[in-house]
Amino acid sequence: EAERIDRAALGDEHPDVARNVNNIGEALRGQGDLDGALKCYREAERIGRAALNDEHPNVATIVNNIGLVLEAMGDRDGARRMAAEAFRIFLSTLGPRALNTLTCAKNVGALGLDPLALAREIAGEQIAEELRRALAERDAS
Repeated sequence: EAERIDRAALGDEHPDVARNVNNIGEALRGQGDLDGALKCYREAERIGRAALNDEHPNVATIVNNIGLVLEAMGDRDGARRMAAEAFRIFLSTLGPRALNTLTCAKNVGALGLDPLALAREIAGEQIAEELRRALAERDAS
């Protein structure tokens, strides 16, 4: 219902519509409808990239969700690509201590990638070290 109302009021390409479509994807993923979830996430990604830009944290959230579905579907390489892209966006826009960055770093690690190595590539040694400390602090609490 929220999606219908927002589309009517704001148009099909508004960030709120992307959020609503992403949320529908979340519900479908929770129900085990991976194909339906992926379709929603891809639409949300398209709208989000057009409305916000490729480097927006909301886009990173959607990209991360795509990665979760791809992993559940058995596409581990696709999941890694999506998780790494989401991590790059979160790290670049929110920094190494943001909850989204730390959560995505864990996702990246669970997919067999080294989040600290990625952080070094993306932002340099100092940011990678700050991420290492933030992850250690999070693990300790």
